[in-house]
Amino acid sequence: MSIISLPKGELCTGCGACGNVCSTGALKMTADSEGFLYPKIDNEKCVDCKACEKACPTGKISFSENEPKAYYAYSKDKKILRSSSSGGVFTHLAEYILSQNGAVVGACLDESQKVCHIVVESKDDLYKLRTSKYVQSDTKDVYKKTKELLNNDRKVLFTGTPCQTAALRQYLSKDYDNLYIQDIICHGVPSPGVWKKYLSQTQKGKDIKSISFRDKTQGWGKYSIKFSYRNGEEFCELAAKNSYLMAFSSNLSLRPSCYNCRYKGLGRVSDITLADYWGVDAVHPEQSDVNGTSLVFTHTAKGEEIFSSVMEKLIFGETECRKSILHNPSAVTSVPMNRKRDTFFKNLDNTPFDLLVTKLTKVSFVGRVFNVIYRLKKKISR
Repeated sequence: MSIISLPKGELCTGCGACGNVCSTGALKMTADSEGFLYPKIDNEKCVDCKACEKACPTGKISFSENEPKAYYAYSKDKKILRSSSSGGVFTHLAEYILSQNGAVVGACLDESQKVCHIVVESKDDLYKLRTSKYVQSDTKDVYKKTKELLNNDRKVLFTGTPCQTAALRQYLSKDYDNLYIQDIICHGVPSPGVWKKYLSQTQKGKDIKSISFRDKTQGWGKYSIKFSYRNGEEFCELAAKNSYLMAFSSNLSLRPSCYNCRYKGLGRVSDITLADYWGVDAVHPEQSDVNGTSLVFTHTAKGEEIFSSVMEKLIFGETECRKSILHNPSAVTSVPMNRKRDTFFKNLDNTPFDLLVTKLTKVSFVGRVFNVIYRLKKKISR
């Protein structure tokens, strides 16, 4: 009988490091009733080696107390800028690593529209990793593959959420000179089960060619979710009106661990952090771009090194770290759990998706009045 002790409930981020390190196949990441992945142990296969416990980052990762160096940045290449979620910095970092015979690890949408981590070794495939995916990624065996690449003296740029990058650090258990880790400022990760339910009810089996969670046709600040179908048709809806993105932004569909995230803060385990520079027009009005501006934090010498390697391709400048997070609170603070979250998941299978989200996110007349008063008070206090 296995006596393995792994974090449960809100302590487990679903990073998948434990599954990667299990050599007997005893541990599998399995979806719970909400669609989130959690480790499940087959006691008959488990040899009680404790490798999974050692690979788990929960409570083991130490964070730098140094304030990062902060930059605003966006690509000089308009094509890259328009096809990126914000300023296009990731594409230039990734192209640099690939030019060094390296590999880039990140999240993609596979042919079944499931979000998972893959390894990209060609510039032609880099589009798969570009732009945000508002679904928790299945890391599969990507930590294992990353370690193999590093041990073969390949440079690797690993990208992921803060909990996934912490998991990689813990899984590797040592530093690699040829590894560059890039995380993001993360709002929280929605359930893959919710994404699947949304697709089944709203797309109705249509043959999807591609999906963009951050289409910028109407601008960076008013982005849309866009579906392109193989028959040439398209569906595009503003994020503020799309039920899936409304559930995400209202904190209805996030993983339990996201409401008390242990990986937030200015100190990170990554070398470099990329994010949207929301509020850049207030801090650097002369340098914001309607197509998007990235916020860049460099935490280590390697982070500064890789960012310096692509500066010639960017319009960039230093910014004040503390000012930069005024409109980016998710950098340091977990989002609050929506009090209707349980109702959302309990009714997900028996209520049309759009109707359920509309009902649970509808603001009452009193609520609207309260919001107006709150915004006025905030404006006056400035």
